[in-house]
Amino acid sequence: MKDIADKIAAEQSVRILGIAILPSRAFFTKKKMEAASDFSGLKIRSPQLDNWLASYSSLGANPTPVNWNEVSLALQTSLVEGGHGLPADTKPNNWHKAAPYITDLEDMLYDRACADVLSRLKSRHSGLRMIDQVIRRHPIDQPGALR
Repeated sequence: MKDIADKIAAEQSVRILGIAILPSRAFFTKKKMEAASDFSGLKIRSPQLDNWLASYSSLGANPTPVNWNEVSLALQTSLVEGGHGLPADTKPNNWHKAAPYITDLEDMLYDRACADVLSRLKSRHSGLRMIDQVIRRHPIDQPGALR
């Protein structure tokens, strides 16, 4: 792994501090998300963290701080129109009933050979309009929708 970390440091000017296996995250929303412009005016659940609030605001969304345990009620009452989290959390918490459109971001790299990770890092993050590049919709109850 050190060889790969050194290669990334030399080529990307980034030093790997650690590795974690994480699942991809997804947006769950009340309306279809087909382009970054769809965030305009969207009331989206956000933690009360400056970087999250600024990120959603930069997309034109209206970030609304809501605790995880209040997401279902916030969606049902339209306090928010969507959120961002792990797909595995969406169905057990019934968020898909109020926000049925799932947009898989494929923003985490996992279960891949290290060589594949290196090539994906270059191709996936070069332009970095992620929502425009990798947007995919999965009907929540379709078999295999939540991998």
